[in-house]
Amino acid sequence: MAAIGRTRRILPRTMANEYLAECSFSARILYLALNCYTDKTDTVKAPISEFMTLCKFKPEPDVYELLGELKAVDLIRISGDTAQMLRVSEFFEIRKPSKNYTVHSANRRAAKRSALPLWADKVAIAGVYQTAKEMSERFGEAWHVDHEIPLQHDLVCGLHVHQNLKAIPASENLSKSNNFEVA
Repeated sequence: MAAIGRTRRILPRTMANEYLAECSFSARILYLALNCYTDKTDTVKAPISEFMTLCKFKPEPDVYELLGELKAVDLIRISGDTAQMLRVSEFFEIRKPSKNYTVHSANRRAAKRSALPLWADKVAIAGVYQTAKEMSERFGEAWHVDHEIPLQHDLVCGLHVHQNLKAIPASENLSKSNNFEVA
């Protein structure tokens, strides 16, 4: 069984949900595990007979009994050898990042790693990020950490060091983009 290519973040209130609270711990974990094997219609993409591979509890529970618990509180619907998860939006936030965003994020992380010299003061760098966080809280708007000399640019290649970082409002940083002006 292969997981589907989208992400679902488990919401903080999930384990305290009244429906899951009525189930055993094993049934709760099974419900969360089944989430990894659903399609866009929240139908589990594996026959019920294969659910045992999802359960790694010792001693191994009766999967049909756990599914019965979930069905009793209307968390799943069983039809033949397939199951459909119900109330998914109460437990998970569905995110499907675009391919471009994923590639951009990976490139950005790689650039930041390669631009961090061994002699960089990581405590000072963390201080700049902490300043941005504090400014966000103080002013009620997002603040970003900006590289004054961009990490990736046609003309220059800046370093990820505290001397090249400054906390600025997000609106200013986003409008600046990746521009660099030679003085």
